[in-house]
Amino acid sequence: MSVTVNFPPKLKKLALFYNRFRKAGVKIDDYESTWISPDITIGRGTIIHPNCYLIGNANSYVGEDCEIGPSAFLRDWFEIGNRVKIGFNAEVVRSSIGDGTKIPHFCHVGDATIGRNCNIAAGTVFCNYGGNKKQCITIGDYVFIGSGTNLIAPLRIADHSYIATGAIV
Repeated sequence: MSVTVNFPPKLKKLALFYNRFRKAGVKIDDYESTWISPDITIGRGTIIHPNCYLIGNANSYVGEDCEIGPSAFLRDWFEIGNRVKIGFNAEVVRSSIGDGTKIPHFCHVGDATIGRNCNIAAGTVFCNYGGNKKQCITIGDYVFIGSGTNLIAPLRIADHSYIATGAIV
């Protein structure tokens, strides 16, 4: 894989930036299509697939042994625990995701706290904006959310809950 940058100082800066992650044990599949804010911390063993954007601040981090993407978008601030999967075309914004949770693909997670070992199935949308202000959704540990579910804030889902496919909660 090659990185095409025609301006040598820019190439050096880019190489140093991504080298920081490589030395920390992070695998980035495609440096040319991946954007990472300089203040973000990414844990050892994490894989960042192509076309991912991790745009956060110094409080944003991705834990160890995670899998991000392809085409995932993490923004504003985010706290991603260890062994988390955030899949294809998933967006996480202003949210905390617990260890072992899976958000496989086509999901929007905004203004949320998600516990450990949850499964947020394909097409789940966290409806966090009701027209005048953003509100939070809290999900406990070991929760299963079925495909195509809309979660309408404010909302709290207890540990070990099961929400069927296509639900509006």
